[in-house]
Amino acid sequence: GPAWGHNYILPLKQQACRGREVVFYDQVGCGLSAVPPHPRQTAPWLFTIDYYPEEVQALVASLGWGAFHLLGHSWGTIVGQAYGLRQDPRLRGLVLLGPLSDSKLYIRSQWDARVGSVGTLPLYTQHVLHRLE
Repeated sequence: GPAWGHNYILPLKQQACRGREVVFYDQVGCGLSAVPPHPRQTAPWLFTIDYYPEEVQALVASLGWGAFHLLGHSWGTIVGQAYGLRQDPRLRGLVLLGPLSDSKLYIRSQWDARVGSVGTLPLYTQHVLHRLE
């Protein structure tokens, strides 16, 4: 999710990969994924929930998977649910790990300097997120 890569969840791979291919996905601008080369003012799509299921769709297409299971953690549960609503027949299962049930509480906690991760983002990103609230 925002400001995080997939490294923190790597230990799950040992449990999950027994006979299965496991691919970790870092959303655009996070972890090992590149920041888009667009000027800041022309990349508003980066700050909409609609973009991220498209990114998952592109990843699945590039891997050529016929069927797959999707696990989302924290922010990834929102992306996973949005993807699930597309009713892709290849999606065999959706696992929500630490799902968000109260978006307002989640947003407040992310801005809390003691526990939140939004404060680690670049200032431009923080300003855009404030405008979207």
